[in-house]
Amino acid sequence: MRPYSHINITLVGFGNVGRCILNVLLQEHHRRFRINIVDPSNNVSGSMMDLGHTSMLTKRHQIHWNDDQLFNYSDFIFYSAGISIPLNQNRAYALDQNLEMVKSVFARFKPAKNPIIITISNPVDVVALEILKQTKLSNDNVIGIGTILETLRLTYQFSLVTGIDASEIETLVVGEHGETSVPLISNTFISNIPVRRLLSDGLIADCIYETRRAAHRIKETQGASFYAASNAAVTVFQRLLEPQSEVMPLSIYHPSEEIFYSAPVQISNGQYISIYR
Repeated sequence: MRPYSHINITLVGFGNVGRCILNVLLQEHHRRFRINIVDPSNNVSGSMMDLGHTSMLTKRHQIHWNDDQLFNYSDFIFYSAGISIPLNQNRAYALDQNLEMVKSVFARFKPAKNPIIITISNPVDVVALEILKQTKLSNDNVIGIGTILETLRLTYQFSLVTGIDASEIETLVVGEHGETSVPLISNTFISNIPVRRLLSDGLIADCIYETRRAAHRIKETQGASFYAASNAAVTVFQRLLEPQSEVMPLSIYHPSEEIFYSAPVQISNGQYISIYR
């Protein structure tokens, strides 16, 4: 276990996701964060000031801007930079530009520590792979939030149709983040009862459909689904700091196939172990 008390964190990208991540991190009352924001935009002074004021609530954390030294001395890096995906476009939209952005961000990166990089940007599996290539870190140092969002969305749908509290629902979605993700219905339980005993195949299929359409429906009025993504990323970060283990579907590198995709992993104490690797 890493002896984390003072933690150096870099947020790459200060759009909606990056700002939400920073806002959540600033609520931490037990650890101290030195947070470095890497973003070339100068049109964020208002957000910086607003969140700087927020940091005064705990008076524990420091915020820095485009500090290369802190970037290299990061313990954790949240990568949320990239061109957002418009309504009716799939996650491969602007893929080339987003991969070029990864190359640009890490061109002068010389890690002085052994950082864990949590990838949020889409397409998350491909971006995570490019980050791994560019940083030349160990395979286990780069992860993505992968199908955590699909898992949250499917849990939400099951809770919605059954009226049963989400705390009573156990499910996982694995594979590639997006519409090709794979719900593990055979391992889904509601109040400890297999879901197929409670719901018809048609109703289960409807829940899966709504899960896959959720991003589209959110974009109809919000532009992007950034609240769940940012909170999912911070949850992964928090679980890595804690001794209690938890199973989460993370996008990890699979050496035999040389690609990233989500699989159930047991996560705790700065490490994760793939259950099915």
